[in-house]
Parts: sequence; structure tokens; C-alpha cells
Amino acid sequence: MTRKEFLHQLSLLGLGYGLGFTHWACESPTKPLQSNGGKKVLIVGAGIAGIAAAQALQKAGFEVVIIEARDRIGGRIWTDRSLGTAIDMGASWIHGARGNPITDLTRKYHIKTSTSKRWQVKLYNPDFSVLSDETLRQKREMAFWMYRRAYRLTNFQRKDASMAAMLERLIKDYELNKDDQNYLYWRLRVSELSEGASLDRLSTWYDTSKRFRGGQLVFPEGYDQVVKKLGQGLNIQLGQQVNQIFWGQKSVKISTQQNKIFEGDLAIITLPLGVLKEGQITFTPALPLFKQQAINSLGMGLLNKIVLQFKNFFWDNKLQFMSHLAPQTNPYMMYMNWGYFSKKPILIATVAGKFGKVLEEESIANVKRQVLTTLNKMFGKTSELISIKTTRWWNDPYSQGSYSHLPVGVKAAEFTALGKPVNNMFFAGEATHQTYLATVHGAYLSGIRAAEEIIKKY
Repeated sequence: MTRKEFLHQLSLLGLGYGLGFTHWACESPTKPLQSNGGKKVLIVGAGIAGIAAAQALQKAGFEVVIIEARDRIGGRIWTDRSLGTAIDMGASWIHGARGNPITDLTRKYHIKTSTSKRWQVKLYNPDFSVLSDETLRQKREMAFWMYRRAYRLTNFQRKDASMAAMLERLIKDYELNKDDQNYLYWRLRVSELSEGASLDRLSTWYDTSKRFRGGQLVFPEGYDQVVKKLGQGLNIQLGQQVNQIFWGQKSVKISTQQNKIFEGDLAIITLPLGVLKEGQITFTPALPLFKQQAINSLGMGLLNKIVLQFKNFFWDNKLQFMSHLAPQTNPYMMYMNWGYFSKKPILIATVAGKFGKVLEEESIANVKRQVLTTLNKMFGKTSELISIKTTRWWNDPYSQGSYSHLPVGVKAAEFTALGKPVNNMFFAGEATHQTYLATVHGAYLSGIRAAEEIIKKY
């Protein structure tokens, strides 16, 4: 269970301390307008937020052009098929299938999904013995109780603190034994995979209190099917890296490093928070102070993957997840069995936060050595490693990270501020959705919201 799933359980118990988040329901298809004055909308970014906005606006009669720096659409939705099967190197899950707009899209386009049993994981102790089911049950109850205490204590103090700091305090207060500490530290690392940031940077107060119900789904044939279907019929200009955006009351002009100029009446900016924070693109005039404050204060997290293709299975292919309870010393401690879905001997190791950055600094040879050492100790053997691939989202110039989070002491209203329109410039992307940030469905819904704002105004 990830931190988000813990938060959901707390909210069901009346223990979530929400901050008045707005819930945007799934929108019905936009009806064509009688007239929009011939407005032309430029959309920066062909991720799912930009594509969703473009489809809604195009149906409403606007002229739409999407400007994309990459040579593909999807942004942080990226499926690699070089190993003979579809592997999602970026976004992987539908988080909560019931009522989720991404689930609706998979049904509309007849895209296959499978249930990911993320709560079922085989755990290995630091000495590589296996935790029994009963021990694991007890540890889960202990961790859940500690999380609840951390939220209650922070709320009582009326002062935000990092989740890591609160749990460290509780570990000392309740004198947890070494085994319980190991499990709780592991739980923190699993939570980091959900948040994309180290828990010493994450607000304890932050609780969306809302999530879609139902199971977690993955795409055996690739998440990119969704954006490819959704992007059909759109004017998408690939390979155009934006370097300057001129905006004002009446028009927008966007220039690219490829010496191309795009002109329109309105713009939707769907740049990832990491790109905005790096200041790679110049806004003329400069963005207002409230917008700059939101960009500077919100955090951009990181999750990276190591894809390992072996000659043969040496693990139980009925398992979906396996992990090692040495989270403070082993950066590569969580493994997803992609062979469960692909029938090919492939494991995917996931690393987040500071360990995700360490991965980007390591050589492939060192990563390979560390991973194989752990797997050898977990399973007593391995098979021949045929291929190893890693992601490096932090150093990707078009993302500069994986997804957003709320740092300690920052108010959640900054997400809304980031998404607030300024004159004829609108904003979308997962970091602009205060309820469903860091998710594909949050990005999709933010694109719909931006489109509706334009339709309502024009």
C-alpha cells in the first residue's frame, strides 16, 4: 500500500486533514459552440493534458495547434517496445479504476488493461529470509497505526512537518524494535515511489482526501495507446522546442529553437513543473508574482526504472512484486515482475527521490552489479542478463523530473495558483490539479478544465 493509499484509508476513517480541495468530475464531450470568433489556440506540450485540451477545443470549433519538443507525443507517458514487449518507462498505472476518466478511455478505445496487485508483495528480510504471512500482517498493522499517529500528532501541533521526521519521532517515542524499524523504513521508501520524493521533503499535512475507488490497472500492451488514440486528428508539430512565449491581452506568439514562429489568440501551457522551475523558456512579459511563487514553492519529484531482461525466469512468475527490507542501504529494493503480464523474463526495479538521482549518476556497469548482487541473494541464483535499460527523467530536458509533490510548509493552494489563467494564457498539467496531482488522470482532467475555461470565456 502506497502513501496515497494510506491517506485514502485514513480519510475513510475520518482521519484525513484535507485542505478544501476542488474535485473536477469527468467531463462529458464538449458541444460545438455557435461561434468562438475564429480563435486560434496554441498548446505547448503534447502530453495527455495538452491532447485532452486540444480535442475538447477542436470539437468546440476552435483552431488548435500543439507544439511539442519531442519527436513523439505522450510526454511522460512513454512505452518502449525494443525488448519485444511493451514496457512503460514513465506512467504505468491507472490509480483507482472505478469512475476514472482514463478507464473510460480504455473502454472507448478497446485498450486492454490488467489488475496490478500492488498490495501483494513478497518481502525479504535484511538477511534475505522471507517474512511469513502472519509477520507481514502484523507489520502492516503497525505501520498503518504509526501513519495515523503521525497525522494526528502533526494536526494537534498545528505545525507542518515532514512525514519522515514525524515517524522518526514516533519510532523513538514507542521504542520500536529493529525489525519494526526496518519495515517502517521500507514503508517510507515504498511511499517515496508513490510521491516521487524523499519523505523528509514531504508535507505530513498534505492529504487530498479524494481518489478514485477500485483496483490499480496496468497496460500489458502499453500506456501510449491512450494518447495515440486520443491524439488522432490533431495538428501536432513535433520536434519544436519552445524557447520564448510572448503573451498579452490580444495575441500569443511562440518561438522555437528550430527558428519557427507560431501565432495565435490564446495559449495553453502544459509544461512539466520541472521545466518551469528550470526557467528554460522565457515568458514575455514575465509571469505574475503569484505564478512564479507557485512554480518556485512546489516540488518536482523523481521516479526512475531499471528494466532487466533475463534469459530465463528464476523467480516465481505468479508473484507481481518482490522487495528487500534493507531500504537504508539498498537503493534497488523493489522489483515488479513484468513477466506476469508479458510472459517474458523481465523485472522492473523502481527507485525514487534521492535514490532516483543516484541512479542517474551511476554507470550502467555499477547498476548492473548492485542489482544482480541483490537478486542473487534473494533467489539464490539468477539467469543470464540479456538487456538492461534505465530511465533518467531528472536529466530529461523536456521533463526535469517525474511528477509534482507538496513540500513541507507549502500550502496546497499553490497547485491551484499554478493552474490559474493569466489574460489569454491558460495552464494545465498534473501539477495544476490540486486533487489528482502526480497522476495521468489528474493531467487529463486539467486539460479538460483549461479547455472549458477557454470555451466559457470565448
